[in-house]
Amino acid sequence: MRMSFFKHTETDLGSKGRAKIACEELPKKITQEAGWRMKAVWYRVLETARSLCMGYGIFRTGTLYRTIRLEDKGTVVGEGMPFEVVFTSESKMISSEIVAGGLLINPKSGRICDYAQAVHDGHFTVGGNWVPPRPFLRDAIYLHIDELLKAAGEGIDSAINTVWVGD
Repeated sequence: MRMSFFKHTETDLGSKGRAKIACEELPKKITQEAGWRMKAVWYRVLETARSLCMGYGIFRTGTLYRTIRLEDKGTVVGEGMPFEVVFTSESKMISSEIVAGGLLINPKSGRICDYAQAVHDGHFTVGGNWVPPRPFLRDAIYLHIDELLKAAGEGIDSAINTVWVGD
């Protein structure tokens, strides 16, 4: 019995060029498609952090609550405790971070709100008593992590479909 071998030849018809262009466009398209989806969830994380701040019994004067905000990444205003965003990338899908502290004067102490980290992470009082953490920012992120992952995944899928299949 004689075996025959088939020779395979590839014809390009432009597919290599289209693949190269699609690969070059993909990072920008992922940023576009995933970015707006994730930012919408990021605003919900912010509101949840504020709600948790009140729910954990931290709300005495409302100063800390009112300092919880979004800021452009890397530009913290005033004294405070920045918490980095969970999802960052060089393409800046989310270019802001949730920050607590700074900005406002606490009416009880007369000092700037410089205690966000102590409240969030726990601390010892002057008398040596341990005050347990009330991680309002971290917990807010954890409560929305599935939404953030879903938004990122949907954005990536949409970007891939757009650059490979077309609009």
